Amino acid sequence: MLTHPCTRIFRNYLPAALLLLICSATLPLQAQTRVKNLYLSAVRTLHADFRTDPPTYNSAERFGFECITHAENEEGEVLFWLAVPPPPPFSNQERGIIDRNGDVMPESESILAHTSATEALTMPVPGESSAWYMFYLNFTDRPGRIVDTKLYYAVIDMNLRDGLGGVREINVLLDEESDLAEGMEVIALRNPCNNRFDIFSLLLFDAERGFIVRRIDTDGIHEAELALAYDPPSGFTGRGELDFHNGRVGMAFDGSGKALVFDYNPIDGRVANQVVITIVGFGFLRGPGGIEFSPDGNKVFLTRTYFLANTIYQYELASGRLHHYDYDRVAGHAELGPDGKVYIATHENLVVFEDPNASNPALTTVALGSLLDAGFGISDPVQYYDPFGPVKLPEIEIDVSEDDCACSGAVTLAAPAGYQQYEWHPGGEVTQTISVTEPGSYSVSVTNEAGCVFQSAPRTVEPTSLAGRIQIDTLKLDVGDSDMLSIRFEGPAPGTGCPPRSFRATLEFDPTVVEILDMPGPTQIDTDVNVDGQRRIVFRGAGDDVLAQFELRALAAADTYSALRLTEFAWIDCNIDISERGEGLLVAVPPMQIEGLPVLCACKSETELRGPAGLNAEYLWEPTGASTATIRIQEPGEYRLTISNDVGCVFRSDPVLVRREEFHARVSIGTVVAAPGSELALPLLFERESGPNDGPAGEGCQPQAFRATIGFNHHVLALQSLGDGATMEILQTIGEERRVRIEGSVVDTLTVLHFLALADPTHYSDVTIRDFEWLGCAADAMTIVNGAVDVSEVCVTHRLRSFAALRTLQVSGVHPLVGAGEIEFELAQGGQVRLILLNALGRDCGTLLQTVLPAGTHRASISLAGHAAGSYFLQLNKPGGSVELLRISLLE
Repeated sequence: MLTHPCTRIFRNYLPAALLLLICSATLPLQAQTRVKNLYLSAVRTLHADFRTDPPTYNSAERFGFECITHAENEEGEVLFWLAVPPPPPFSNQERGIIDRNGDVMPESESILAHTSATEALTMPVPGESSAWYMFYLNFTDRPGRIVDTKLYYAVIDMNLRDGLGGVREINVLLDEESDLAEGMEVIALRNPCNNRFDIFSLLLFDAERGFIVRRIDTDGIHEAELALAYDPPSGFTGRGELDFHNGRVGMAFDGSGKALVFDYNPIDGRVANQVVITIVGFGFLRGPGGIEFSPDGNKVFLTRTYFLANTIYQYELASGRLHHYDYDRVAGHAELGPDGKVYIATHENLVVFEDPNASNPALTTVALGSLLDAGFGISDPVQYYDPFGPVKLPEIEIDVSEDDCACSGAVTLAAPAGYQQYEWHPGGEVTQTISVTEPGSYSVSVTNEAGCVFQSAPRTVEPTSLAGRIQIDTLKLDVGDSDMLSIRFEGPAPGTGCPPRSFRATLEFDPTVVEILDMPGPTQIDTDVNVDGQRRIVFRGAGDDVLAQFELRALAAADTYSALRLTEFAWIDCNIDISERGEGLLVAVPPMQIEGLPVLCACKSETELRGPAGLNAEYLWEPTGASTATIRIQEPGEYRLTISNDVGCVFRSDPVLVRREEFHARVSIGTVVAAPGSELALPLLFERESGPNDGPAGEGCQPQAFRATIGFNHHVLALQSLGDGATMEILQTIGEERRVRIEGSVVDTLTVLHFLALADPTHYSDVTIRDFEWLGCAADAMTIVNGAVDVSEVCVTHRLRSFAALRTLQVSGVHPLVGAGEIEFELAQGGQVRLILLNALGRDCGTLLQTVLPAGTHRASISLAGHAAGSYFLQLNKPGGSVELLRISLLE
């Protein structure tokens, strides 16, 4: 007897579930109500689309034979499908999983070696919204060759290939114990703990062991368990189709003329009420190969697999009556469509039982307009089995029966009613209601009648959660002036259950700086003493919005102060946590105004800022850290001054923003056209775009010098020199780009770049300003405009190829060269040959070889004696006008 892996989940409500099955036979949700497409395999793949009414039938040129399966989303859009063609020479069609565009998914060609594999099945991967399992019986390493006939699976991930899907795993062996027959079915069970169909049972027929079940969930595919033993001598032989429907399993055995039907409960694994169906006249390869239950589960339809078969059977399970229908070349499997009709593919048409629940129902045909080859394969969707219906999942909200505040005693928490068991965390109490006195986070776990455990969100309990803050004003008074000092309470909002009613506090201050003129309101003084030069007043009052007020007068000079400290505070009749006590300050100071220029000109080196004098103070400038009354600054930014007087009083000024004069400039390179081999001058121009002075001749911020990095394609251009007063430094070569740093003085035209134009297949080179800076005068904003050199004169009859593209011109011997070497080259035709040496700037340094040679491969010795060490180019002018170029290095 099979013990189903989900029994632990279902065990607590299994009796009620069985009673529900007895009382209601129509409650289970059938898979055919969920799919919107059926695929049948014949000479052409037949697709029945039930998203239209009536269904739309389409056939494709793609060859499909026995095995077919597909997957679709909730809207009925087909994501992928599988139909396997016969091996060569019968078909040269590509094999594999077909995506929604009709293309074969990469690396899927090895799925299913032969069309005789009549079973393949697709199901979603539990816990993943875009992945699917595909189960099948064999695979191949070349068309027509079966590697193995055991059960395998692949994983198709729809997140791959931009949503078209791809194979994530393939040809994973599932069962090593025995060869498997071709009956497979997947049953989806509703999980009562989350109301999703995420508990799957893969029911399959093993030719040696019997009917096997494997549970598939978010943990993967579990070990096989026996559902029903199979006894070969009983006469059940051959292959066939397996079907599950409404708690019943049917298996057709095409080699025996028999079919087996039995009740099967996928929840607890129980098997009962076996029925053997025998059809006289069925012989080997002429027995029932297809089986399908009627929608009410009380009848089965049987078809033959032999392609010359001419009979369809309907068997009534209750009465044992057998009805037969003569139809030419019927062979094929049967499937219950989403419209409740039974569909069977024949050699020429599609047979449809309009009312399969009826006894001896009539059938109709759908003419397809093209010859079918008695399709054996038909898509087999997942069977959804739901005898219990949706389970109401809990909404666990912990109720608080009393105000959660500092003035209450125990806080009572109550869980919602209607569950079998309660457990509180922390504490472990198993009652529905608990009372807590300690602050903390509390949650409750409940167990419903299905045995599922749910936990509530935590509820925070803070029995002393009311916190307050005492704030004291800061007053700034001239000597002799008075003002009201308020001590305020900030705490919980009214109505929280614990309002303060009265308080007691202690206030300290320096009596030589400030005196109390009056205490309006209900505040009363308990004690008033002087301790260590400080006046200490203990007072009490009612807990109003303003707890206490004092009228104070300043006595001291402007450079003195007094801290007003609330050294202790307590609520007399309500425990409230005072998280912060304020400290006031009474001072009399002149306004602090920083003097100085608010603008830092772009060409000036510094700006002076000056703080107020006469405070007998210490100065601290931010952010420089200077400690003088006057500072000179060079950088723009925000500056602030802090002053500490001789008694420790600290004052901070408002910030002063020192900004740099805005200066905007643009540097641009022109664009020119030149013939290969010609010299060209490319100006680098300066333009002032905005600022207080107009143009570079103004008196404001005039740049004097510059530094820039220039990049260009060194196969197209060679930089020869710069304008007067400019210097050049070669930095690096990156790929085909050479970068050069230049410096020079500023005139209307900053400098002129002198290039030698070489040739290149692209005919041009960008001249790019990689970076640019003014020396001695920084610009607030800089715009860089790049130019280009176009080498495109029409009189040029050939183009030099770039060095990176050359492969035939080679240098043998030691490389880099030390004085001499040997080259090897190929001539497509005979004629005049000239080998020229060019320096790094492209200038002609002499002819190394000039002769007439026939077509073929040639070697020539070269001597570079007398040339300085460095980088050079070998330019080979070949017959017919073609040119090859090779860069070499010459060592001393």
